[in-house]
Amino acid sequence: LETLSEDGYYWAEVSDGYCNYRDFIAVEWQLFPFALGPDTTLCPGDTLILEATTPFGSYSWQDGSSQPVFVLDSPGTYWVDVEARGCEATDSIEVAFFPDIGLDLGEDGVVCRDDQPLVLSAFHPAALSYLWNTDESGPTIVVEESGLYAVEVWNDHCRFYDERDIALEQCKVCEFYAPTAFSPDFDGINDEWMVFPNCELMDFELFLFDRWG
Repeated sequence: LETLSEDGYYWAEVSDGYCNYRDFIAVEWQLFPFALGPDTTLCPGDTLILEATTPFGSYSWQDGSSQPVFVLDSPGTYWVDVEARGCEATDSIEVAFFPDIGLDLGEDGVVCRDDQPLVLSAFHPAALSYLWNTDESGPTIVVEESGLYAVEVWNDHCRFYDERDIALEQCKVCEFYAPTAFSPDFDGINDEWMVFPNCELMDFELFLFDRWG
């Protein structure tokens, strides 16, 4: 019994004491032309395409899928079994993700102009550089007009992006009139007390004090 490990022609001869018998075999090793690649770490939001494409191959991935290509977007261990032309091979890859820095410029929408400037901040202690679509390169910018504001932030490993569409408006100041007295004596005059606003009130809070506070 001999174990074969390389291409070539092999023969074996046996004898029964009277005659010799010889047979030949040609061996050609078929290498699987696929590899999932080395273990890797991705940036948040990235995807990785794993290819195990092999001529005449059939595939079995860790989740039971059977396509030659697998697309991933989450950390974990991924593996595939490939069978082709009577041979079988397995490969695996460990995928991790760098942490997200949580870049968030806020929600799109209307922002009322007031005495305080609107400041957008992309600051993160691990950031190495910033680039806004206003060509500024600091962690914060002051918004002085309506528009779309976007920023790219880089750290040691990844690029992060966020944007915010802002409409600056001179909002109407909400004022109201509140009577200072009423007479709930059921005579039909000033029996009820209410607030008279010049805008739509969503809610308000009323505090009552007697003359001693």
